[in-house]
Amino acid sequence: MDHSEIFNFARNFAVMVRVRGPDPKGMKMRTHAFHHYRSGETTLSASGFLVPDTLCDTQVAKRLYSDDFEDRVLIVTVASVVEPFLSPQHRENIPQVGAHGFSYR
Repeated sequence: MDHSEIFNFARNFAVMVRVRGPDPKGMKMRTHAFHHYRSGETTLSASGFLVPDTLCDTQVAKRLYSDDFEDRVLIVTVASVVEPFLSPQHRENIPQVGAHGFSYR
């Protein structure tokens, strides 16, 4: 497979992730390069990767989402696009990647 074939194939899995949420003081956008702020609401965006369903454990997903599983997809993106909108309680439990995989604070 040459480079052009690889790039064409990879385009099928490239996505843009947009997260929008309340930001009354405009503080969430300050450390993020790609943002839009308007009327107390901030939108952050980043690149993402659509994980093919053949790489997902469908049995685990069905247990988590039951009947709603059919409409779900898995996208990998940077945490910085989601983290500003997490509650303080959820921020304390963000998984950290270590030398041996994920560990929790």
